Amino acid sequence: MVGFGYDRVKQSNLGSMDTFLFSYSNQTTIKYFQLPILYGGNLRLGAMTYEGNSHIGLGFDAGVILSSIENYKTSIVLSRITTGMGKSMATITIGNSYRYFDTTFALDFRVTGGYSEFFWGIERKFFDDILRIRTGKGVNLDGRDYLAMGAGLNFNPVIIDIIISYPWKGFNQNAGNYGFSLSYKFTGPSYKERMYDDASQKVKELNEKAENLKKEISELETESLKYQTEKGILESEVTILNQKMIELREKAKEAEIELIDIEYSKKKPAKPVEEKITIKKEEKWPKLHKVENGETLRSISSKYYGTPDMWKLIYDENQSKIFKGLPKEGEILVIPPPKK
Repeated sequence: MVGFGYDRVKQSNLGSMDTFLFSYSNQTTIKYFQLPILYGGNLRLGAMTYEGNSHIGLGFDAGVILSSIENYKTSIVLSRITTGMGKSMATITIGNSYRYFDTTFALDFRVTGGYSEFFWGIERKFFDDILRIRTGKGVNLDGRDYLAMGAGLNFNPVIIDIIISYPWKGFNQNAGNYGFSLSYKFTGPSYKERMYDDASQKVKELNEKAENLKKEISELETESLKYQTEKGILESEVTILNQKMIELREKAKEAEIELIDIEYSKKKPAKPVEEKITIKKEEKWPKLHKVENGETLRSISSKYYGTPDMWKLIYDENQSKIFKGLPKEGEILVIPPPKK
């Protein structure tokens, strides 16, 4: 990436410095560690006024940014290496930063000649990184502490940045500075391109989420269909079991009646019954029969049908008058016609 910038710094009652910057940066990857490295430099053309003296000089800046783990970066910068300024302003900076979503936390250590300081700060970006606002505190090892504030506007390829610093103990002290920089990038994505790329990325992420939701819905529908199938199978099995239970109850009822009939047969000898009774055609059905003591459904069936095996016809017609398989004494039973 190639760019051009203008930077101005003014310090109260001491002087000011105007600098034109021609910058270049690029990115590479460490072969064995597969970690990205961003490196770059500036060619500086500056004019400085300090304590009533004016100087014009050339210089350069150089630095690298290393990405070790996710969202954590370390940088080493050698800046303000100049000649012709009448005073050495060479600065070495070792910086560390950690980004948490849209907020970046930073801690720098700077050395300029015999002047050293720690600087910690926080920066927050807004409106898709169009605006950045930052603040921090500089702790001088052999000077005054100060509060620094700044803001940047990123309208690629144009970038505007403003910084202001004040003494930590009060604004009325004779110290502090402010700076203004204007940069233009000749390469790299423009503001519109970056916004389009961001929008495209968000659309891609939303499409991926939609596909994942569709997949989850499909899996849930499959599970629901499987459940409905298993439910239908279970309901069919329950129906079959209920039918078998009804059949078993009928068999148990028949067995109970047969057992009662056998018990009464032992107590009272059964009257001889002809093997076959010829039913006269003139007989009228149904008939009525008054239950006498000791009679059973089988004995009544033998009396009217000539066989004890047709007792169920009498039972079905007179269920309310039968208790535990025996007709109640004195009840009037309806004898239906025999079935051929």
